[in-house]
Amino acid sequence: MSDSNEEVLKAGDAVFASEFRCALSSYDDEFSRNVWTLWKHDMTTKFVKYSLKEMTVLEIVEYQHDFSNVMVNMTTLLEMPTERLRYFFLKNSVVPMWEDYENIGGCRFTVLMKKENGEAAKTFFINLCNMMVSSQDCPVMEHVNGIVFGYSLKGFKVAVWVNKWMDLDGLNVLKDKLMPMTEGNCCKFYCKMNPTFLKKTEALEIVSETEENIPSEAIATSNVFEKMEKISI
Repeated sequence: MSDSNEEVLKAGDAVFASEFRCALSSYDDEFSRNVWTLWKHDMTTKFVKYSLKEMTVLEIVEYQHDFSNVMVNMTTLLEMPTERLRYFFLKNSVVPMWEDYENIGGCRFTVLMKKENGEAAKTFFINLCNMMVSSQDCPVMEHVNGIVFGYSLKGFKVAVWVNKWMDLDGLNVLKDKLMPMTEGNCCKFYCKMNPTFLKKTEALEIVSETEENIPSEAIATSNVFEKMEKISI
């Protein structure tokens, strides 16, 4: 794709994102951390990177009890996927693209699971979403912008999007919540941080998102966070 075409797409996304926020503001007078949106990324057509026009709003969760109904729908949607798909469960002020300004300076924790672990990946995603909705009074959870679930021929991917206000103590608390949720499943874990977030952690290495560089053992999770525990902000 040419640079000019990419610029047109990104400009279109900016307009779409602006319209999306206006629509939500009419739904609720003020953005609330306790209002969440479930999006679906239609990947059945030709994939266009960063295009928000491929996104569909499936559900809006305003209260904790709303999530039980959403969970039923999500369980059905995630049953035995046969084609590429991606779902975003995000705070209502965040659009489903990492380039959104609310993610600037933040980081992503990603867990990869093989295709045969689909049930575990689905359960992990739903449990994370439920935890985010029910734990917004927790100082750590309020810095989580959302959860992303993806499926491709290579397997399943569940990512946690964290904003720039999360400190290292908070990351360790998040680690303690995530580790038991994946225990017993063959999975790989890696962390992608923005340069501005890395400045906080100084010596922390960037873990590339290319498959060749993803740690080959699930225990790599502990190794990443052991480095983080030794660094003070």
